[in-house]
Amino acid sequence: MNLEEWLGVTLSDHAQHFNIQRRLLEDLVGYHLGLSWGELQLQKQRALDDELIESLAIAVRRLAAGEPLAYIIGEKFFFKSMFSVDSRVLIPRPETEILVEKALPLLDHSSKTVLDLGTGSGCIGLSLAKERPQSRFYLIDSSLDALAVCRVNQDSLRLDNVTIVHGTVGKASFDGPWDSGAVDLIVANPPYIAEGDDRVTSSVHGFEPHSALYTGEEGLECHRLWLEWSFRQLRPGGHFLFEFGKDQEDPIAAFIHQTDYSIIEVVEDYARIKRFFILQK
Repeated sequence: MNLEEWLGVTLSDHAQHFNIQRRLLEDLVGYHLGLSWGELQLQKQRALDDELIESLAIAVRRLAAGEPLAYIIGEKFFFKSMFSVDSRVLIPRPETEILVEKALPLLDHSSKTVLDLGTGSGCIGLSLAKERPQSRFYLIDSSLDALAVCRVNQDSLRLDNVTIVHGTVGKASFDGPWDSGAVDLIVANPPYIAEGDDRVTSSVHGFEPHSALYTGEEGLECHRLWLEWSFRQLRPGGHFLFEFGKDQEDPIAAFIHQTDYSIIEVVEDYARIKRFFILQK
């Protein structure tokens, strides 16, 4: 069986029942063959051996069950690097790259201290650390499982300007190995989905870690706690950049107005939805 035949048979057998898109199958087989999507289009007559067909069949069954492709192949590209991911961490989203792009100009080529809160796979903090090797980065998460994945990615990127820290952001007793009140930049993609929100897709709810998705009855609990905690860590003039959910701008702005932060910018994502706050102490 060649590649084009396999795609046709698999789509016929599965897509009508489980809504598996052709591009998803092409990405899956491309991963197994070590080919980019463009290269794959030029090799549609390539023969697939029985061992590969069996491996693909197992992966397709996982896709049909709703498991995200990133977990099946164990990696996801973010910003300029490939990151290992599995069910212990949230899958990096393309729009979160905007957070990295907005943070980089705030880090010149002098030595800075940066915190990445709720780091998960480390995609935000490690991407920044790769671009600004002269700065010191502390990647924080309350989940030891998530930090194990983050450490794999740190090792893969060979970054020695990163310290991984286990702790719960927002706890008054949590004190990291940096100088409190002297941090230059804090970045975060907090959980921001309300518990019980029925708009969350079954693929996300069923496979991604709930601790990285849900927080409180309105999806705002982490933002409230992290705003207060981060203010104490930053030096005067330091910045806090973070992501938030659709329609959460106003309630989060209300939290911000209870602090001495200044709102520098509210940034839209690729869909023109308000998605990021840039604050300054």
